[in-house]
Amino acid sequence: MQQLNLQAHNLMQLIQIEFLGNKKINLLFSSWIGLIISVPKQTTMNALIRGILVSSRCASLAHYQTRRSKDVPYCSRQKPQDKQKQTLLFISNYFLFDFSDIALSDYWRIVVSEKEKLLKRSHWFNGNLQTHRFDVLKEAAEDLLGQIYQYSKPKRELRSKHLPQLTILILNLVKAQKHNGFFTVSKSSGHYSFEEVVSFRVLVDGLLKNLTKMGFLKEHEGFNSPLIRWRTRYQLLAPALAWLNKWKLDTKSFFSTADSQPIHLKDKEKKRVALPAELLAVTEKMSANVQKLNQRLKNTFVDLLLTDDELYEVEEDLSSSRDDEEYRPARVNFEQKFLHRVFNNGALDQGGRFYGGWWQTIPKEKRLYLSINNNFVEELDYSGMHVDLLYARQQATCPLEDPYVFGLLTAEYRDQTKIIFNRLLNAKNRSRFIQALEKDHDEGTLKLPRGILDFDNYIQLIEQTHHPIAGSFLTGASVKLQFIDSEIAESIMLRMLDEHSAVCLPIHDSFVVEAGKVQCLKQIMEEAFLEFVGSQPQIKAVSSSITAVQRQNRIDLIEEIFDESQGYTQRFHEFCRYYNQKYLIRGGDPFGDKPLSKLWAAVT
Repeated sequence: MQQLNLQAHNLMQLIQIEFLGNKKINLLFSSWIGLIISVPKQTTMNALIRGILVSSRCASLAHYQTRRSKDVPYCSRQKPQDKQKQTLLFISNYFLFDFSDIALSDYWRIVVSEKEKLLKRSHWFNGNLQTHRFDVLKEAAEDLLGQIYQYSKPKRELRSKHLPQLTILILNLVKAQKHNGFFTVSKSSGHYSFEEVVSFRVLVDGLLKNLTKMGFLKEHEGFNSPLIRWRTRYQLLAPALAWLNKWKLDTKSFFSTADSQPIHLKDKEKKRVALPAELLAVTEKMSANVQKLNQRLKNTFVDLLLTDDELYEVEEDLSSSRDDEEYRPARVNFEQKFLHRVFNNGALDQGGRFYGGWWQTIPKEKRLYLSINNNFVEELDYSGMHVDLLYARQQATCPLEDPYVFGLLTAEYRDQTKIIFNRLLNAKNRSRFIQALEKDHDEGTLKLPRGILDFDNYIQLIEQTHHPIAGSFLTGASVKLQFIDSEIAESIMLRMLDEHSAVCLPIHDSFVVEAGKVQCLKQIMEEAFLEFVGSQPQIKAVSSSITAVQRQNRIDLIEEIFDESQGYTQRFHEFCRYYNQKYLIRGGDPFGDKPLSKLWAAVT
């Protein structure tokens, strides 16, 4: 302890130098150091805890000091990301590692990164989760609730309140087994004001707390700092895993219910808020349209024509490349297929896009392997939709064949230029926007093409090329354009349903349908754009990027995909059991309804 106190004293001297005697920073850090010192360093787990404490506090301090850099000459000579790395480095070197010979990168890789990888792959709690095997679920819930009551000895046993929420929790525990035994839960009470069944008081403050005390779960507490936000994770421990194995609950029988309030409104801080009374009448028709689409989706089989091994590879890619975000899960959750609309900035003319379908979360190159009602699909995309919308406002058309390829911004940088273009529309402050691009460049997510001096030069080139619409840049116009494209999307999906009895899966400005309906889709996309915008759109087939060899490869794998041991066939059987009774009555089976190769060949 004496050695630790000496290290803490030395660290405080460094902090005073690093932050130029800022008393508020030093006072906060003193309390943090005291907390870290209280954690023994003998075990790997405690070393992990210490690492998380240090890294999160470092990020907060680095961010705070960067914001004050205009007042502190020493800091102003360094880039923000260098400041953060330096702060973490000197704290690690002088305190966390006791001057050991272990390199920071090795320590982080061995102790922290593996744990972080598991935490990132956790299942996000789904309050709408249900199962067709409700008899088994009810029996399991009664058993577990009895154990909870026996442990907690409540004054009153409110079974009618606790059982419905416990059944949903149990289903999420089963899902967590498929996610390395971890699941993510919000501990913000406000989050549950929009949940229809679960509540903060019963779920978080009651069930989860008791199961943690009983040794069923382990809590990995979240934190929130200016740079890092990490929701609380729970880990299934051996007693929970043993208990779950007693019950025959398979995720293939799981499904989600549609949101009864499918119109979501967010404020300027991107937090969901209740719809004001004066807007309820306006959203009534919107809600009815979304519910109509969801009712059809309920009776539609949507899946991926992949073998189990291929699906595993997709999910491995997802979990290794994604950060901690609720709507970008690290697994393909086939049960989440219902849509809702999200409006921004407290206004019903900003945003409004459709979200919720699991197909929106998979990589673009895998979407052509979707199946709708056991048939191959085709995807059509509005090319440069927001560019066309902006030019139409000026009663003009874009002169470029591809609005994101011009001059030094070659086809190699097309995807990047498209991202920067859309961010340029959404940004409002030029200098902050350039700083954000520089940060992404330093982190390796953006590149400067040859001949482009910096990102200011990059933006100038976009502005000069698209000068007729340059007045819309840095105005936050993106969300208003999203409202227009969301209205077009709604029109397309409803018309496909009403006129062709066809399900149309939205991915913002592109749409997926059964391959046999693709010409109907193209015609409706053209007519809808002309109706809302007054000009002809550019529409391209996304499948054009898939080679004929890849198509034939998929056809060759159909026999393997339809093997009874494969997940695709099992999910299809489960769907038919509950949603396609006529199919089963006539003695149908998935082997008689393989996707038609002629439909795939039709798009070559």
